[in-house]
Amino acid sequence: MVNYGTVGILMISMLVASCSTCREVPGFFVQGRMTAAVNKDGEFIHRPKSAVTRSITLTKPGEVFRVSEGEVLDLNIPVAIDLGRYSLSVVPSVTAVTAGAPMFDIAIERNCVPRILVNRSCQKINWYNPYVLPEVVVENKRDQQLIYTPLYNPDMAMIGYEIRLGDHEECGSNAYKEWRRITKKGTVRSSLRSSTKQDPLKIQEVFGPELE
Repeated sequence: MVNYGTVGILMISMLVASCSTCREVPGFFVQGRMTAAVNKDGEFIHRPKSAVTRSITLTKPGEVFRVSEGEVLDLNIPVAIDLGRYSLSVVPSVTAVTAGAPMFDIAIERNCVPRILVNRSCQKINWYNPYVLPEVVVENKRDQQLIYTPLYNPDMAMIGYEIRLGDHEECGSNAYKEWRRITKKGTVRSSLRSSTKQDPLKIQEVFGPELE
């Protein structure tokens, strides 16, 4: 049985250590484009056979793109970005809803700089960086666990974390279900190869083969 209190303390210790030192991590340059959407949990899913309704080009920190759940995107990283130094985040928006669909903010964040606020039960943030976690500020009236669950691509390589306020039994979590499936079966997980700006990973290598 997993002791989530212990896991939370451990992960918070890692968080403080990583964000206070801004330690060096392996090169993790990514470039390319793919057809994708964001699901209700804020995770990227692949939609290669769907008609694209919008293009998003990610080039530098500070850019934020607001998208709705299920909106089919042409996600483009034209110049290699080091996702060891930076992170790709998907954060739920609390200010906008389109035709009843939840909205999410997609952004490139500088590692060790962002302070992510979680202030409501079952809030989920997907942080696409397997090496460094952001500083998390909790402002919630309820006493709930802050849980970090690994995110994997279809090749079983860890590509980041779901940051969730609240237990999966109350909130639901695709990331938790996938983590349980992988760990229960003892599935051998692969590692993303380190890469350079001259030889970056394709975005499909990070998120896995494009599947409908």
